[in-house]
Amino acid sequence: MLNIGLIGNIANIEKQVEKLKKYPDIRIQGKSSVGTKTQNSEYSFTIPEYNRIELIERSDAIILEDSTLVPYTLIKDSIKRSKHIFFSEYPDFTEEQCSELIKLIDEAGTIVQIRNPLFFNSQVQLMVKNTSAPFYLNVEIQKPISEINNKIIWDVILLIIKMGQSLPKKVKTITSEHKENLFYFQNIRIEYSDSSVLELNMLFSGDTEKYNIKSVSDMNYFNLNLVSNQINSVTGQVITKNTDVIKEYESFFKSVIKRQASLNGIREYLVALDTVSQIKGKINIASL
Repeated sequence: MLNIGLIGNIANIEKQVEKLKKYPDIRIQGKSSVGTKTQNSEYSFTIPEYNRIELIERSDAIILEDSTLVPYTLIKDSIKRSKHIFFSEYPDFTEEQCSELIKLIDEAGTIVQIRNPLFFNSQVQLMVKNTSAPFYLNVEIQKPISEINNKIIWDVILLIIKMGQSLPKKVKTITSEHKENLFYFQNIRIEYSDSSVLELNMLFSGDTEKYNIKSVSDMNYFNLNLVSNQINSVTGQVITKNTDVIKEYESFFKSVIKRQASLNGIREYLVALDTVSQIKGKINIASL
């Protein structure tokens, strides 16, 4: 039985609780929360409240929604004492901090996993399993302009790392921002040393939502629509089997129990951090 502690905003903790209810070998030890309980909660929120230090002490593993809620020194101390951590949102670490944490993780044998939402999508997993390098990956995203954020870039970069890529060979960006805030567009093209290419197009405008992924390699051609959750290949529509899907929490719990490397840890995050830094350095906004 794994004792899990939850640290974060109450509204998001409620969502985590709903997910964790599905695992009989998991006990929610307590929470350390900020914010206000949502009024439309479907259940009585009776999980004990602790301060951060006490909750970490009582738990085998922590699900941490916001890394800024826990001082970096406490995160380091937790890792040293083999308190496993799952970051349900991207942490705010520097490259130096990542390098330090990697060393501590290796010494203590602690499991630290960071979210990778695209990789843990069932349709995307099937695509990844049937795509070989070199490949061309095209990601087309459209969202309302109110939803501009850089998490999308992190999502895509962490996915391509799981597809076997590391640091880019070349990064190019084109960014256009309407001066009356009618739209924001960004194109990111990344070339890798094995000739693989990532092309990411993000348009924030209007109310339309689109999230399409195309993957082309010698093994297959895939076209994914993540809004409708459909996947097609050159052989027609593809049906995924639930038994073949790796689920995010399950992968973390399995890594903790078997003391094996997490599927998306600090090493992968460090590569993504370097890549995102290169992208930011190339951004040149043209106001129209």
